[in-house]
Amino acid sequence: MFTNNKIKEIFSKTKEHCHFCGDPLILEKYGWKDLDDLDGAWETDHIIQKGKGGRKEAENCLPACLRSNRLR
Repeated sequence: MFTNNKIKEIFSKTKEHCHFCGDPLILEKYGWKDLDDLDGAWETDHIIQKGKGGRKEAENCLPACLRSNRLR
């Protein structure tokens, strides 16, 4: 689990937008579970997948909206 500072660091890497589709994200909707309100909801995406040796650290993560990250 990331600290609030690390979440903000990841969130700001792409100027508060999904790194896949470019949709705007909302900081407070990190890890959002309300599937009826996905606008702005996001989670972290690993640049190097964990299965390929990527680590769960802020340096290896970018913000991705739930729709894009789960379609991938």
